[in-house]
Amino acid sequence: MKSKKPSVHRREWVNPKKLLRCRIYNVWLEPTGNAVLTLIDESGNMNEYRIYQDNLRHIELVTAPEEAAHPLPKPAQVPIEFIVERTGTGYSAYAEAYAVYTVGTTLREVKGNMVEALNLHLEDTGYAVTEDDVRLTLDLAQFFAYYKVINVSQLAARLGMSQSLLAQCIGGQKKPSAQQTERIVEGLCQLGDELSDLYESLP
Repeated sequence: MKSKKPSVHRREWVNPKKLLRCRIYNVWLEPTGNAVLTLIDESGNMNEYRIYQDNLRHIELVTAPEEAAHPLPKPAQVPIEFIVERTGTGYSAYAEAYAVYTVGTTLREVKGNMVEALNLHLEDTGYAVTEDDVRLTLDLAQFFAYYKVINVSQLAARLGMSQSLLAQCIGGQKKPSAQQTERIVEGLCQLGDELSDLYESLP
């Protein structure tokens, strides 16, 4: 009985000109010194290529990652969520679905910077976003850690919300729903408006 010959991996070489219009998604160096590039072509397909250091024109197709087709969600289909945190100089925000981070002194400035940063990140994909495509999510745990002066029990009573539920949301044990987050933020805004009115009424 004849034994089967072991399968041999056949290398597939790529013409460098084919990659000129691709966008670089990731790059890393192998211990051998060869570079492995993850590229996204004009159709949104992602592939990995190895470039040999002894011959930069010697490019090998390595793999085709499973997430090839449109690795980035289309802004027109997916609301782009930014997690907003309070800082000593204003606010910072980052998108979980994208490698995008921005800062600003006010929330209005942050939101504008988000759109600018996203469009810069997506410029090679043909997508464009506006402020309507961006959704802000406040990091409640970090927010209340920054504003320690806010009394959680009193705020819960003011909102007509369970103190235990609010404490869990603030502590990170429970992720609040979009409706609960909106309710909490609205309560904080009302409190801020009242304090502002009080300040303006002072002689």
